[in-house]
Amino acid sequence: MLSMKKDDQHQPTAQQFTTIGEGTKFVGDITTDGDVSINGEFKGNISTTGALTVGKMANIQGKVQALAAKCAGKVVGTLTIEHRLELLHTALIEGDIITTLIKVEEGALVNGKIVMKQGKLSSTAAE
Repeated sequence: MLSMKKDDQHQPTAQQFTTIGEGTKFVGDITTDGDVSINGEFKGNISTTGALTVGKMANIQGKVQALAAKCAGKVVGTLTIEHRLELLHTALIEGDIITTLIKVEEGALVNGKIVMKQGKLSSTAAE
């Protein structure tokens, strides 16, 4: 049996990587301490203390919370990103964004409001 130090309980490892591949449809919620990559269709909520990658072919419908995110696809719902959000030129966001740092490439579309916070986001910022 593997033992885990108390300090290591929330550290992402190579085993803590969730991927929804292109051509895959997923309905449900994801809660993880690891990184998440979505390239298919996802309907539900995503909550990660790691990074989120939204691929060019991705279509996400739901609430998203992550430490950091890079988006090239479509998200319909509220994005709450603790640190940095990067929207690539193919990104389409239909909903509000709450973050502390954002980079938007020319061509990215946002249909919603962007709320910029200073410092660390509180857990109530997403509500």
